[in-house]
Amino acid sequence: MAGTIHILAVDDDGVACDLLREVLEQEGYAVKTATTGQAAIQLAREVPFDLALIDIRIPDISGIEVLKALKRANPQMPVLMLTAYSSMDTTIEAIREGAYDYLSKPCKMEELTITVKRALEQYQLLRENQYFRQELRERYKFENIVGTTPAMLAVYKTVARLVDSKATVLIEGESGTGKELIARAIHFNGPRVERPFVAVECASLAESLLESELFGHVRGAFTGAVETK
Repeated sequence: MAGTIHILAVDDDGVACDLLREVLEQEGYAVKTATTGQAAIQLAREVPFDLALIDIRIPDISGIEVLKALKRANPQMPVLMLTAYSSMDTTIEAIREGAYDYLSKPCKMEELTITVKRALEQYQLLRENQYFRQELRERYKFENIVGTTPAMLAVYKTVARLVDSKATVLIEGESGTGKELIARAIHFNGPRVERPFVAVECASLAESLLESELFGHVRGAFTGAVETK
């Protein structure tokens, strides 16, 4: 991740907080600590943390409530729960509320740093994915499609009617007229925007492979089909 990575550590034991800070700062992270739930939530309002470590049992409010508050503010931020009183119920509740992982105390520092690194890598991937999706949406906004002729106005009207439809759409036109541009505009402005847009150049596929590429096949269906696809 580019820039300084900010981590919040929450534990009612000041010595444990100091240890977490020391270990994580050695890894190059900027660490802030809190010994109560309210203090942790207030810190999260002031600093855009990239990850949080929260003890389940802390004064004033539970670690689960702190987890919920942080997730409301930043749903994608990874949160690791720490506790010396591990139980199946609290584990399930923490994961259900969005915790990335659950570590029992006292945890090995090597295990902690590896888990933190893995969580941050996933967080970065989520942020990049969100950025690229937004970039695609911006690129294929309707207003980015140019043309004011009567023919183009008719295309705009048709696209507007299709955006919320679940019907299969066939777009025809000569090479270079913008068929894929219109297809992407329909996709990125419709209900399937969170799903992938897959462009397949059918002309580059052999006729015998076209059906398999588009719809898949079972193992042994033809020579070379060594596994189900």
